[in-house]
Amino acid sequence: MTGSGSAATATPHREFGTRKVRTRIHGADAMFTWERQRAHRSLVDVLEELVPPRSEGSARLVVGARRGNTFTYRLSGDSSLGEDTLRAWRSGTAGHVARHFAAAGRALLDLSACPASDRPLPPPLGAWQIRTWLRRAGSGTEGETAARVRLREALLSTAGKARARTLEEWVDQLVEAPGGQGLLHGEYSVSAMVRDRHGGDMAVFFGETVCRGPIEYDAGWLVGELAEWSDVSQPGVEGTTTGLGGPASAFLRPLSDLDLGLLGRVVVLRRLMHVIDYVSAFGWSDLLDPYVALMPELVDSGGMSTLSRIGWDADVADRLPS
Repeated sequence: MTGSGSAATATPHREFGTRKVRTRIHGADAMFTWERQRAHRSLVDVLEELVPPRSEGSARLVVGARRGNTFTYRLSGDSSLGEDTLRAWRSGTAGHVARHFAAAGRALLDLSACPASDRPLPPPLGAWQIRTWLRRAGSGTEGETAARVRLREALLSTAGKARARTLEEWVDQLVEAPGGQGLLHGEYSVSAMVRDRHGGDMAVFFGETVCRGPIEYDAGWLVGELAEWSDVSQPGVEGTTTGLGGPASAFLRPLSDLDLGLLGRVVVLRRLMHVIDYVSAFGWSDLLDPYVALMPELVDSGGMSTLSRIGWDADVADRLPS
């Protein structure tokens, strides 16, 4: 990959993000340089040879050029799949992005078939961060803020200590899993995917959070985003019935051998990670109340309650527990 060149010194075409990931997009017209500056990243330097061979119809895993905690990519698109999906959903045309989700599912299947790396890989960053947050006892802990403490207190008050222990058990299973598990993206998210503006293959940022673990972790991270939008957002078009089930089904269809129980648990953890990230970046907000209020139901159902609401296609819905 090439560096950002002179575009990096110019005023960004777009700039957005949180304390966790700050994104700047430079350039215009044919090509764009994406700079993603991370607060946390994988300890593994990813090389091109770690990228698995692509199957037909698969998205393209792109390794960024790294300088410190900043990763640079040169792409033809200037908006993420997440932005494209939200726009399509709000206009009642979410089905139009389904093929990009299918490509993301095939890319994840390619990654899962990649031979185990001979280098030690860390556990998933999100699972490790959730466990650290759950175990902290008070605001006196280094790095803790009043908003993060308030969120933990709200979770314990609403969900109870038993459910909090269940969440901790779920992340323990991921963090302490044997090191020989498969290669993972680590944050398989629609914010890390960029659709080609000219109809070419979709690109997926790869290497910032590479880790080891079960394929259900990456799959649940992405499906959890869609399920969260379905639960707490509105499409914005009166009378619109087109939901996010089509894109979610297209993503899961190539992944026929998933452990659905583990998938559902990761969906819950993804929801919790989003809330932790929000309070870490912006502080407490009453907007978090619906997220906290749903947590008992999500934990008790192992994530199946939110998955059942998304509106799967029949062939995918038949694979989910009733």
